[in-house]
Amino acid sequence: MESLPERRIVLVEDDRDMRNALLVLLKTLGYAAIDYASAERALSDATFEGAGCMLIDIHLPGMTGTDMVRQLRARGCDWPVVFTTAHDDERYRIESTRLHAQLLRKPFGGAALRDALDRAKAEEKD
Repeated sequence: MESLPERRIVLVEDDRDMRNALLVLLKTLGYAAIDYASAERALSDATFEGAGCMLIDIHLPGMTGTDMVRQLRARGCDWPVVFTTAHDDERYRIESTRLHAQLLRKPFGGAALRDALDRAKAEEKD
């Protein structure tokens, strides 16, 4: 049975262990995830177009997570976004706000992830 679009997440995380852990966590929270190791790969793959939200690491090799979202926003894509980062940096908070995205600092648990995804989707509806 295919999940509803609002329950599909595009996950972009270059760290394989973190990506696998997030896949398990998302599944536990009732989400189906489409995962990528890079922004370039995610942008080149049309299968993620039906997703309800994106969960993207800010620090990706090559194109950064924020660059990826800026490109998508320029194309008219306004999907909800949650950025993840291991760094507490004011510039990331500012950039997240500019891109109408939530920012979630690693490490985080299931409740924090669920809340960030819910906030991102609620903000998109406003």
